[in-house]
Amino acid sequence: MATKHNNKQTGRLSFFQVPANILAMETTDTAPRSRVGGWRGHPNSIATLHKYRVSLASPALRRCVRCRQVAMRGIALCRVHDTRKRQDTPGRMARRVLAQMDRRGLLPAELVNTPGWRDMAPVAWGTRDRLRLALVLAWDSRDSEPLAWARAWRAAREAVRGV
Repeated sequence: MATKHNNKQTGRLSFFQVPANILAMETTDTAPRSRVGGWRGHPNSIATLHKYRVSLASPALRRCVRCRQVAMRGIALCRVHDTRKRQDTPGRMARRVLAQMDRRGLLPAELVNTPGWRDMAPVAWGTRDRLRLALVLAWDSRDSEPLAWARAWRAAREAVRGV
């Protein structure tokens, strides 16, 4: 059975029961507010979320046929039970390899802190991850094979300029 959001013993209201007009009220204090934790958006965006919210317990939502969790769009299964294999592309494989290297602490800190690594952020993820993987693989041999390192670095810089 679903639990109610109000606590009748203490008389407190949860966020879901606060009227939207109270959430939309602007504060009159002029003291600077701390930005440590909490909601960082405008109060009106909270009111909008409140107005158009959909409860996860809603019977209108489609449910997974195996576990009754909320199903994904277009299929009758949830994220856990979706067994469709996404096609492996070179960018997706490079992304996985980089993520594994990052989890294991194998990405060189000097390389990750270079401006060129950070400048690749706006590049499309498939291209960016392939270039970053090439940079990581060429990093150890940059002193013994400077041409291979220069080629990988130039390809990364050209991708950044092309954005």
